[in-house]
Parts: sequence; structure tokens; C-alpha cells
Amino acid sequence: MRLTFSPSNDGSQRTVTARVDNDWQQDFPNSRVTFVLPNGEYKVNLGRIESAIVSDDSHFVVLTVRFDIPAKSSAIVIASAR
Repeated sequence: MRLTFSPSNDGSQRTVTARVDNDWQQDFPNSRVTFVLPNGEYKVNLGRIESAIVSDDSHFVVLTVRFDIPAKSSAIVIASAR
């Protein structure tokens, strides 16, 4: 399993793409990816938002997304501001 973010997942961008590559010969239902984004409301293109937790200083939101990834495939999860 490999994960790459574009651009950086460092809380500076309002749109971040996570590419997950599953090299295994098994499905991984209910997988999880976590984004760090500027505080605000977000939507995702794949899966569902499990949680959105605002940081103590209210500058960031930690967004957890659940999604399914089939065996030997890739998934692209995009978190973007509403």
C-alpha cells in the first residue's frame, strides 16, 4: 500500500489529493486517509467523511475519510473546500 499527497498535506491548501495504490491481492474495505487542511468545511469525491476535528488554535481541521480500495488498484481521494 502506498500513499502520496499532492500538494503537501500540511494544512496550507484548501484542496488536497491523496492517491492510494493497493499492490496487494486483497480488497481493503473501509480504508482511512487523514487530511490536514485550513479550518473550514470540506467535501470529498470518494468515500465518506468520518470526522472533521478543528485544532485547538482553530487554524486547521483534521479530516478523516473512509473509502474502499479494491485489490491491485488505485484510489484518488480529493478533499476540497465547500
